Amino acid sequence: MEQQNPRKPSEPRLPPQVLRPVRELNYSRPIVGERYRAPLPFVAGFAIGFAVYLACCAGAWTILRFARADGGGVLCTLVGVPLGALLIGGILQSTLEWRGVIAGASAAFGLSILLSCVGLAILCGGLR
Repeated sequence: MEQQNPRKPSEPRLPPQVLRPVRELNYSRPIVGERYRAPLPFVAGFAIGFAVYLACCAGAWTILRFARADGGGVLCTLVGVPLGALLIGGILQSTLEWRGVIAGASAAFGLSILLSCVGLAILCGGLR
């Protein structure tokens, strides 16, 4: 009779390995159902979101111009335009299932802040 080595207490007891057949890889795209397909491509929704932000800016500028608003009106517009654009974009994205509208409005907002800050830096002499 052969003598077996006793198992060390630090070694865990492993279950026996069962060999299974290897499955073939399927590189085809999964089929997406019609109800999950968006009616508008992402890029078009992004452009619509950008246009919504520009329309909100134009509307706010027109209102401020005809109302002859003071500094308080301008500061209110700085908060109201992005919120209004995101609200309109959210409504379009949720009701019409257009993807990318909020992303386009957010990108337009970020770009407008970036351009205005760079413009101020150029005017003040920081980037000449």
